[in-house]
Amino acid sequence: MTYTPFSATGAGSPLRAVPEPTPPATEAERHVAWERTIDKMEMDLMVAKRLLSAIDPPDVDTWNAPEDIGPLPLHLRDRAERLLDEQRRVGAELVEALGLRRRQHAYAERVQQTVPRTGAAYLDIKS
Repeated sequence: MTYTPFSATGAGSPLRAVPEPTPPATEAERHVAWERTIDKMEMDLMVAKRLLSAIDPPDVDTWNAPEDIGPLPLHLRDRAERLLDEQRRVGAELVEALGLRRRQHAYAERVQQTVPRTGAAYLDIKS
């Protein structure tokens, strides 16, 4: 048995018992466990893609690797490889987007430091 912290509102013991994950007993259960894992990873990838175009990014859950589901079934290999390729592509796009946003933020900071704060300032962005 493992123990995890309560969410900050709980009274009493600061830990709660969480049963150990039960490994899949059959080939069919292992297949389902892997499909669920890949489904979750694909959903996380969709969220990452939304981050690229979002003004207010969505909340992102922490991903934890599954435990005790055994090796990836061979018939899911192509799907998992496509997912990995797409994760790498989107990851590179996120790194690029973060770099761009950092540069934009740094530029805005420099402009803010040079503009007198005595009155309104307007910027013609159509020129």
